[in-house]
Amino acid sequence: TLTRPVGPDSKQIADWIASMVDRPTRTQAEIVALSPDGQPLFRWTLVGVVPAKWKGPSFSVDSAKLATESLELAHHGFLRASP
Repeated sequence: TLTRPVGPDSKQIADWIASMVDRPTRTQAEIVALSPDGQPLFRWTLVGVVPAKWKGPSFSVDSAKLATESLELAHHGFLRASP
């Protein structure tokens, strides 16, 4: 499960999930952990990836929390992990 602030790229996630409704297609994906200055620290390459669950932000007038989204991925394993 990946979590991040909602931003301009959130539409790409929504479009990807919508494209899977009629014909789910497994793909390869890469997760990259970045340092505070945006430099790659570690990479994970996943095979057979499909979105399993997406959760968008919930808003409340009682809370000033940052709007976040969570994406749960199903996959067939790691192709490689590297620094």
